[in-house]
Amino acid sequence: MPTIAIDSSSAEKPQRTGVEEYSFQIIERLKKSAVLEGTSVVLFSPKTLKWPFKKFWMQIRVTWELWRRPPEVFFVPGQALPFFISKKIKVATTIHDVGFRRYPQLYPPAEVRRQEAVTRRAVRRADIIFTPSEFTETELVELYQAKLEKIVVTPLSADTDRYKFLSRETIEPTLQKYRLGYKNYFLFVSRVELKKNPEVLISAFGELKNKMGFGDPLRLVFAGRPGFGFEKIKKLHEISPVKDFILSLGYVSLEDLPALVNGARALVLPSWYEGFGIPALEAAACGTPVIAADIPPIHEVLGEAGLFVPPFELELWEQAMEKIAKDPVLVSELSQKGLARAKSFSWDSTAQKTAEAINKLLKE
Repeated sequence: MPTIAIDSSSAEKPQRTGVEEYSFQIIERLKKSAVLEGTSVVLFSPKTLKWPFKKFWMQIRVTWELWRRPPEVFFVPGQALPFFISKKIKVATTIHDVGFRRYPQLYPPAEVRRQEAVTRRAVRRADIIFTPSEFTETELVELYQAKLEKIVVTPLSADTDRYKFLSRETIEPTLQKYRLGYKNYFLFVSRVELKKNPEVLISAFGELKNKMGFGDPLRLVFAGRPGFGFEKIKKLHEISPVKDFILSLGYVSLEDLPALVNGARALVLPSWYEGFGIPALEAAACGTPVIAADIPPIHEVLGEAGLFVPPFELELWEQAMEKIAKDPVLVSELSQKGLARAKSFSWDSTAQKTAEAINKLLKE
């Protein structure tokens, strides 16, 4: 029986964000895939392979396991591959984005060097490269001369069991837990770091509050762990004249986040660069309007179901937020378009395309 080994280390992390969520959703479905019937799916994780250390998981423990019990196919949902893989093993991997190449100043220098090496290795060694968007596919071809015939675009999704329209009565206890008013806040969901461009939100929101008055209860809420450049972002928050209306929650649990997304006036996603943009789709699935950066991958995700603003245009961000704050007709229109758009995506479809590509690789 052919064996497919999958690196599940990201999927098993308790605090899942984009790549971890993708890994979790895909692996859960690949284990049950009818397309892969007749194959053995084996998961590699620090737990199953008894690796207690934080470092060298891929380069030592996974390399050893691949040598000891070589599978027919090895699938890595992230792009970091072992240095040594037998040529007899077919390799599939996912490259989510190459933002470090376009905006190296928004990443730690060591991370840029690591990501560059990892990506070059993945492009060179992988037999199949999955990407979440056509934009990432284009970037790989342009920047790394990846072979187009190797690339399979598998759009991501929102977990619609969790991210769906929820009534005010349902979410009120969670809003009270975080001391938030229903539809009285703009919500940012992501790691709070420079590449996500939270600075433009803090500045634009300050302009909006000055215009609307401090008696208005509207707030700006950040939900996400600190990332690169957080100290700079934190300082900007602390010196803002409207700092009392800006709330940083840190990481919000997967149980609470759908309620916060449902309760928001809008989700705001001003990123300089994305490979896909799952938070935008999660908001759309809840019927929450999205104000997003005017960049290609977010257009792929939202179509016409978002309000798009160039990430560097502070004045236009303030205007977009004001429109959402004051125009109920626009809010309703974006809500309905978002709900419809979200139905175009599903994790089942993502997994199906992934399984078909891996199955084809098995037969080559």
